[in-house]
Amino acid sequence: MNSFEVFLAARFRDFPILFAATRMCSALWRPSRIVVAVPLRDRAVVQTGLGPSIEVIDENTLLTSLDRESYERRPIPMFPRSFGWYLQQFLKIEYCRQSAAKYCLVWDADTVPLQALNFFDGTGRIYLTKAEEFHDPYFHTFRELFGVSAPSSKSFISQHMFVRCSAMRAMCGLIEERHKVDHWTDALGTILENHPGRTNLFSEYETYANYMLLHHPDQVVTRELDWSRSRCAQAWSTPTKQLAVARAHRLAFVAYEHKRTLCARALVKALENGPSVCRGIAVRVLRSYAKSARPAFLN
Repeated sequence: MNSFEVFLAARFRDFPILFAATRMCSALWRPSRIVVAVPLRDRAVVQTGLGPSIEVIDENTLLTSLDRESYERRPIPMFPRSFGWYLQQFLKIEYCRQSAAKYCLVWDADTVPLQALNFFDGTGRIYLTKAEEFHDPYFHTFRELFGVSAPSSKSFISQHMFVRCSAMRAMCGLIEERHKVDHWTDALGTILENHPGRTNLFSEYETYANYMLLHHPDQVVTRELDWSRSRCAQAWSTPTKQLAVARAHRLAFVAYEHKRTLCARALVKALENGPSVCRGIAVRVLRSYAKSARPAFLN
């Protein structure tokens, strides 16, 4: 398989799953580099928790041209509360755009891989993984960005995407040229301000997959994988037993949504907003537990 990097965008609250995700990414694929982008205040703590083999960076270094405060004031539905949901998508696109690597595997921080997936078919085409989710506002945004309809009505929101970085640069450049803006996020912001939808108006996965199908159909091929979404009810724990069961059922990966109880959410919020020393203790405790717990493949 061709060498590639792995990129994840995360928050401190993601650490229990992030810990498992990065270890499995490393064990399954031995990528040339694994990079995790987090807010600056969390960088040191998350770096300590993940260890020296993972590179943790300040997310702001990827979006130096984005005026966050001004962007949050845009009259976009659900802003500023939902800005972070869009921000993690911006980070994924920008990392691939700026990377010197030929390929980058973008992996969701709440998702744990369980199989050593191939990302190319026998002829060298990149796999685009289909999913069951479909949300029409994503396709409206695609039409506004590129002036044409998305070539596929299928969803590609499959918790990951394998990116040819040169294609991501070309995609962003095309948006900037078509909309006469300095940065593609400016064009997107204007589209979202006038969007007829109310929530969840953009998908980095749908956008990149359909761009590739439109402009490079000979370089990609679609596939289906057996994976699942699962609830992560624990306040601060890696779901090792659930992962062992999922692996036994030969699932490709499991995405853990944060469906915590009210008390669990309050605890995580207190940790996230608390002093660095408290976050550090929480990370060390979880790391110690995960290393001693089963399944052994997370050690």
